Amino acid sequence: MTRIGIKSSAATLGIVLLILLSGCGSDETAQPIVVPTTVADEAESGPGEGDDVDAAEAVAVDDEVDPAQSQAEQLEALEELWAEQRGLIADQVVASGWGLDEDGETVRGPGGWEIDLGRCPTDWEDAVGVDDGKIQILQSLALTGELGVYGDFGTGMQVYFDHVNDSGGIDGVMIDYVQRNDEYITTKTIEVIEDALDEDETPFAVSTLGTPNSLAVYDDLNDACIPHPFVMSGHPAWGDPSNHPWTTGAQLSFSSEAILWGRWLKQNMASELPLKVAGLVIDNDFGSVYEDAFSQWAEDNTDVVSEFIGVRHDPSASSIDDEIDEIAASNPDVFIAMTTGAPCRLAVEQAADSGLSAAADVRFMPSVCKDPVRYMAPAGEDANGFLVVGGGLKSTTDPQYASETFVAFINRLIAEAGYDPANGLIGTGAGFFGWNHVEALRLAAELPGGLTRSNLALATRVFDLEHPMMLSGIAFSTEGSFDSFFIEGSEFSRYDASVQSWVREGRIIDVNGVSPNCAWGRRGCS
Repeated sequence: MTRIGIKSSAATLGIVLLILLSGCGSDETAQPIVVPTTVADEAESGPGEGDDVDAAEAVAVDDEVDPAQSQAEQLEALEELWAEQRGLIADQVVASGWGLDEDGETVRGPGGWEIDLGRCPTDWEDAVGVDDGKIQILQSLALTGELGVYGDFGTGMQVYFDHVNDSGGIDGVMIDYVQRNDEYITTKTIEVIEDALDEDETPFAVSTLGTPNSLAVYDDLNDACIPHPFVMSGHPAWGDPSNHPWTTGAQLSFSSEAILWGRWLKQNMASELPLKVAGLVIDNDFGSVYEDAFSQWAEDNTDVVSEFIGVRHDPSASSIDDEIDEIAASNPDVFIAMTTGAPCRLAVEQAADSGLSAAADVRFMPSVCKDPVRYMAPAGEDANGFLVVGGGLKSTTDPQYASETFVAFINRLIAEAGYDPANGLIGTGAGFFGWNHVEALRLAAELPGGLTRSNLALATRVFDLEHPMMLSGIAFSTEGSFDSFFIEGSEFSRYDASVQSWVREGRIIDVNGVSPNCAWGRRGCS
C-alpha cells in the first residue's frame, strides 16, 4: 500500500504531488490519497522508520507568509489551500471507487473500510436536515461540575460554527450546534444520547467529551448509524474502524502518550536508571488507559523503571492533597500526572507544597492539561520545569504562536464573540475541534452524493489536510482501515515560568500510520 504525507506551507501554493511513505501491514493495494505539498517539505519518515524532524526546522504552518499580506489575504490563502486539498481527496475517492455503492447499501473506503447501511434503523435518513438547510450537531459535554471547565470547548466550537454560518455555512447548509450538559457523569451522557435517539429526527452527528462518557454511548451511536466524529478524548478505542466505523477520535492516544513518557526517560535519564515512577491517576477509564499503558511499558523495560506506583483520586473530589502526600512519601524519581481538568493545576501546586517537586527530578503533565494559562501560570514558579508530551497541538494562549495568522484569527473571533482569548480551552474548541468538524463536513459535501451522514463518516476516514493548529512535522490524517488515528506524533516541551510558556526540547516525533487499530475490550485493545 502507498500513503501520501503532507507538509505544506500556507504561503506557498505552488503544488507538487508527492508519494511518500510505504507499506502499512496489509496486502491490499489502494490508490493513494493525493494532496498538495511543497518541495521544501518533502522529507518525511515512513511507518516504522521513526525518523525525527529537528525542532529547529519545525516551524509553524504559516510562519513563512508574506508579511506584506494582510491577515485577510493570509486567511484566504489558507482557505484556498484547504479547498485544493479537499478537491484532490474527493477526486481520489472517485478514482478509487470509494463511497456509496450503486445499490445504496454499502459505503467503502481505503483498506477495506466499509459500512453496511442495511443494518441502520428502518427510519434512518442519510441526509437528515440537509433539505431544510440545517444540520444538527448534538454535543454532550460537562458544562457544570468538577470538570465543567471543559464546557469551554463547546463555547469555542460555537464561535467557529457561527463564523462559518455567517460565511454561508456548508454549501448553504447551516450548522445547528446544540449542547447538552452531562456534568462528566456517564449516566447523564447515556440519558442525553437516549433522548436524542428517541426524537422523531435524530441529530445529523453527535460529539461527546470524556473517555468513560464516550465509551458508554459509542455502541448505541454506531448501531443508530449516526456519525460520532472527533471524540474529545485520546482513548485508543476510537481507532476501531471495523466495529465502530462511525466513530473517530482526534487527539494523540493516551496509550501512545504513556509510551512516549517512557521513551523520554530512557533517552534522557540514562545515567540515573532504573527509576521509581509514581503517577496520580484519575479513577476512571481515562486514567486507566494511562496507567495500564505505562505499567505495561514499565514491565517491558525494567532497566528503565524499577517500580511504578499508581495512586488513584476521585474525579469528583475538590482536593487531591492526601493522594499527593502519599506519592511524596514514596520518594519517587519521576512524577506523572495521569489526570485531567482542575486536578492538573492542583497537582502542580500540591507537588510543590508537599516537597514532591523538589524530590522528583522529572515531573510530567498530561497532554490534556497543556494550556499554560489555565493549568500552569496560576501555580507561578511551582510550575517551572514540568514536562509535557504536547500531542503536536498549538495552544492559542501560548505567546510563541500568538502572531500566527490562524491563531490570531481565532483569538479575534473569540474576542468579537464577547469571550476572553486568554481562555485556551475556548481557543482549542474553535481552532481545533471546530475546524475539524467544519473541514470534514466540507469534504463530505464535495464527495459524490453531497452532504450526507455516510459521506461525513467517509470524510473522516480519508482526511489529510494541513491543520493550522498542528506543529509542522506532525500529520493530521487518516486512511480507512490502514490508519485510524489522526495524530501519531508529538513534541516534548518544558514549562518556563518566567515566560509562562512551554519551550520545546529535542526533536518532534511523528510515526504517522504506525499505531495499530484498537478493538477495545476488558483486556484493552485487540
